[in-house]
Amino acid sequence: MVDVKILIVEDESIEAMDIKRALESFGYSVPYIASSGEDAMERAFDIMPDLILMDIVLKGEKNGIDAASKIKELDIPVIFLTAHSEESVVKQAMLTDAYGYILKPYNKTELKFTVELALYKKKMEKELKYSEKRFKTLYNEGPLPYQSLSEDGYLLEVNPSWLDTLGYNRDEVIGKHFSDFLAPGYVDHFKQNFPHFKAEGEIHGVEFQMKRKDGSFILVSFEGKIGYDVQGNFKQTHCIFQDITKRKRTEKALKESELNYRFLTEQINDIVWTHNMELQTTYVSPSIKKVLGFTPEERMKQQVDEQLTPQSMFHVQELLKNQLMLEEKGLSDADRTINIELEYYHKDGSTRWLENVISGIRDDEGKLHGFHGVSRDITRRKKNEIDFRELYNRSEEALSLSKMAYWEYDILRNMFIFNERFYKLHGINFDDIGDYKMGAELFAQKYVHPDFCGQLADAIQQAINSSDSLFQVKVEGKLIRSNGETFWVRTWLMAKKDEKDHTAKLYGVNQDINDIKLVEEALEESEERYALTISAVNDGLWDWNVLTGKAYFSPIYYQMLGYHDKEFPSSFESFESLVHPDDIGQVKKKIQNHVDKGEGYSMEFRMKTKEGKWRWILTRGKVVEYDKEGKPKRMVGTHTDITDLKIAEKTLENSEKRFRMLFEQNNAVMVLIDPETGMIVDANHAASEFYGYSISTLRSMNIDQINQLPSEEILKARESVIKGGKYFIFPHKLAGGEIRTVEVFSSPIQYGDKIILFSIINDITEQKKAEDALRKSEETFRSLIHNSTDLIRILDDEGRIIFDSPSSERILGYKEGYFIGKNPLDFIHHDDQERVANDLNEVYENRNQGIPTEFRILKADGEYLPVESVSQNMMNVPGIDGIVVTTHPIKQRKEMEEALRGSEEKYRTLFESDPNYMVLVGLDGVILDVNDATLNFSGLSKERLIGERFTDLGFFPEEDAQLQVKNLSLAIKNENVQAFQCKIINKTGGYSWIESQLVPLEKEGKISSILVIATDITERKIATDKLKSSLMEKEVLLKEIHHRVKNNMQIISSLLNLQTHHVHDDKIAVDVLKESQNRVKSMAMIHEKLYQSKDFTNIKFDEYIERLISELFYSYNIRKDRVKPSIEVEEVRLNIETAVPCGLIVSELVSNSLKHAFPEGEGELNLSLKIVDDKYELTISDNGIGFPKELDFQKTESLGLQLVNSLVKQIDGEIRLDRGHGTKFTIVFKELEYQDRI
Repeated sequence: MVDVKILIVEDESIEAMDIKRALESFGYSVPYIASSGEDAMERAFDIMPDLILMDIVLKGEKNGIDAASKIKELDIPVIFLTAHSEESVVKQAMLTDAYGYILKPYNKTELKFTVELALYKKKMEKELKYSEKRFKTLYNEGPLPYQSLSEDGYLLEVNPSWLDTLGYNRDEVIGKHFSDFLAPGYVDHFKQNFPHFKAEGEIHGVEFQMKRKDGSFILVSFEGKIGYDVQGNFKQTHCIFQDITKRKRTEKALKESELNYRFLTEQINDIVWTHNMELQTTYVSPSIKKVLGFTPEERMKQQVDEQLTPQSMFHVQELLKNQLMLEEKGLSDADRTINIELEYYHKDGSTRWLENVISGIRDDEGKLHGFHGVSRDITRRKKNEIDFRELYNRSEEALSLSKMAYWEYDILRNMFIFNERFYKLHGINFDDIGDYKMGAELFAQKYVHPDFCGQLADAIQQAINSSDSLFQVKVEGKLIRSNGETFWVRTWLMAKKDEKDHTAKLYGVNQDINDIKLVEEALEESEERYALTISAVNDGLWDWNVLTGKAYFSPIYYQMLGYHDKEFPSSFESFESLVHPDDIGQVKKKIQNHVDKGEGYSMEFRMKTKEGKWRWILTRGKVVEYDKEGKPKRMVGTHTDITDLKIAEKTLENSEKRFRMLFEQNNAVMVLIDPETGMIVDANHAASEFYGYSISTLRSMNIDQINQLPSEEILKARESVIKGGKYFIFPHKLAGGEIRTVEVFSSPIQYGDKIILFSIINDITEQKKAEDALRKSEETFRSLIHNSTDLIRILDDEGRIIFDSPSSERILGYKEGYFIGKNPLDFIHHDDQERVANDLNEVYENRNQGIPTEFRILKADGEYLPVESVSQNMMNVPGIDGIVVTTHPIKQRKEMEEALRGSEEKYRTLFESDPNYMVLVGLDGVILDVNDATLNFSGLSKERLIGERFTDLGFFPEEDAQLQVKNLSLAIKNENVQAFQCKIINKTGGYSWIESQLVPLEKEGKISSILVIATDITERKIATDKLKSSLMEKEVLLKEIHHRVKNNMQIISSLLNLQTHHVHDDKIAVDVLKESQNRVKSMAMIHEKLYQSKDFTNIKFDEYIERLISELFYSYNIRKDRVKPSIEVEEVRLNIETAVPCGLIVSELVSNSLKHAFPEGEGELNLSLKIVDDKYELTISDNGIGFPKELDFQKTESLGLQLVNSLVKQIDGEIRLDRGHGTKFTIVFKELEYQDRI
């Protein structure tokens, strides 16, 4: 690991020294410690470390996140090491794609594993990129059609094989619905089953009939999985399919053939016979004459040894012996039938093989007294077995190449029958077993992975229970080799039925797919991984008998040359006749060298297709069988069609021409720059149009003439690009003098015999302007929210109050903070609750854009106060994350409205004396009356205002004037108009804020005028903004205080840690330093919890305790499987006055137990904290050797126990010691009240 270089970026020199020593103790090299973001970026370019440990808060203009963002371009992994753990900082850090995040105070184990994980992750990413690049072309060259569908079933992507299979071009497919390519009878089938596919996540063997472009149809079988994004949401489907049209036709023909076969077998006259217990024939059917040449009379005179060959006679005697033994023990099955193949003598002296189905003949008492059976001539089949063996050997070679092994399962005996290949595949030593038979339970226990047992058992049971004689099932899972290694297999099962259509035996094949599975796991999110698993099946197989010249060619072998299966003879002569004349000599020479010298046989040559065209073939092979003299007898191998690869190689020669065309005709601005001189080597037409220079002029210019940054910065940027692709934002000057902001993507490329910089330039000037405008708008919005003097509340996504302005106490009479966590609907008059709840739901659903709502709210004295509320959805606004509700009391306005309805005289009094601005407007928009407050605000006389149109006086800015006109029109139509806010021009020419209410006045049942009531809310808005700004500053200040305290404690901890290196020989000194370090850590964790919390006065003590115990176990190197901790802490929040001494008490007492209670290194440690009545009860106990009886814990010279007693007094608590079983301390205390500091 010395070769691994780690750069430390930390401005606290003591912490940096501590970290450096820790890393070097792990075997890493630390070549440099940077103290600022700028220093880190510069040194990273020079050193190119393997990993960077980066603090977030650094001296200088660049913090750790800024530096990591720049260093990210070097592709160097970064781990953040900092005291900051709040969510906003973590989210910022995540944008840099950091490889880890370690909180201070750190421990060495956490540091070690985080560094190892980051280095491993970087290694895996590098290998994955190489793997993805390597297999990228497989997608386009894959032999199986691939398609990807959207969530609605529209085609997102298809590969060339898909297009070739169905005959369409790409433009005719992409964006179309998948059902457009299905046969009519399958459209509804797809619509019904597609939702199931999305729900289950995968499909296997789903069949559809698809429509080709020429109008024909093909039957296909689909395999597919759902692709998900990083949040686990549906992204797209990934499916491949196979054309199974021919296979289905073949299956149909096989079934018809099977029916015919069954009919014929039923017409054959098999031999029916009976034997007594001495095996004398007591009856035989006439068909024996046809099969064996004997008449029934002749057969009944023969002894059994005259009928059977000696070997078969032995089998019969053994069978009879076993049956009689079972009979004596009462274990015989009366319904059992036995199948046995025996060799009989024919009358002409030859022999015949007969298959016998035998069952017992029993009397009324169930006693066996004979046998009856049916015999069928299988002589031809036996002779065919010789021919079959040759085919079997060939199959065995194919199984070997495919990593396959065959097995059988005897259902009656519950036993597997294996062979040598199976044992070899699974790493089983025959000598360890002594047989190729193995009980199912033994096999499952020793060689089947537990995760696969259930799946394999289910598959076997399906095969046994299936009524389909052609039933097959395929499963995948893990097996275990004899050495304990696990590996993946794919298993095919097939059932064999007896005459009663019962499953008698299972046949299976296991294929080693471990390599495929490993690749699948590495390429889990890659769309191309399916091509890897199927690439092998695209090869043609050949098997050549070297002595006879005869051969075997697989169907794919013929297919890749355009022929049907077996369309030309399978022989070396056929192969030789199809090889290109210029290549055949080299092919023969290569084969001869392989046979004579053992050289590998792998080469490329051309073969003629049926159409007369030449295809490039890659062949690989080897001799697999020799005769007794050691001469080659059989040679097997594969043919791979590499014509497309050859074409691709040819195409690659023209890449420069394509690049030139892409460069010159692309609409994006592109330039080529000499990295050494900065001269523009070339530019495209888009660059000429953007900069306003001709291409020839650009070719004579230096990039410094366009880029407005200093030349030294431009040179530094060019040098950084040479190390890898870079992204920049530059000011570029056009020919007309205009400066435009551009983003530049630049990377080095090979251009002829030298390296140049290829840059793509995008104009982002307007985008930058939009970003600046958006930032200013956001600042204005925050100011409006935080400076209101009305009731300002913020509701979370569950409708609970998470912020309540201080004005709540003045207006409603409740203590500050009373409403936090409560539902505001619980304080609204029951007659108004449903309406307010509906309005609030509309705000949550973004269907209410700030329409005011009037209701009555409950005050602390029990009275209801009429208010008007405006709510806005700001759930997605950072820093607010909720519904902002502004509530304004309207009691006075409501009283005025009531008075207006009752009496004109009262109306006039209220109208004139109301401090709100009141204007009476006719239905034609003309002002009929105004009150004194309006006159004072406007600075105009009543005579000047009355008779003028309300909207023509120029009181409102343009947007607000349009709002007034719109709302007046609605009010005149007697439509409900909620209170609304707008700006108005005051008499000084400045702007004031008002909240307006339009009240329709009726006369004789009809609306006669509109009363406009406006409340000046300018001071309220200003005060609210100031208040919220002040709150934010205080929160930031408190966070910074706790952060600084924790950082200083980390420095103290690091100093103590460094000191231990100088006194490592003095165990007492090391223990003292370690105890001091634990005390510092316990206090540092308090401050960490505080600055992470939204409530800076209390911390969650249960979370704190769990982490503190873990740190102490680590500090004293105690394994939790030896000393078992049991922590039972109720959900408790303590203020800092109580939390700090409690944390120190826990640290001291737990440290005492870990150091002294368990001399054997084993035991239990228990800690509980619970609320009893109005007090807290803290209990710390162990089952160790116990507290010394002669020692008074309240009068001891031990600093730790003195500190515990002092701290108990500090929190006004009581401490008790129980020595009954081990040691048990119980401390009862109350939470201390906050005391003002002077």
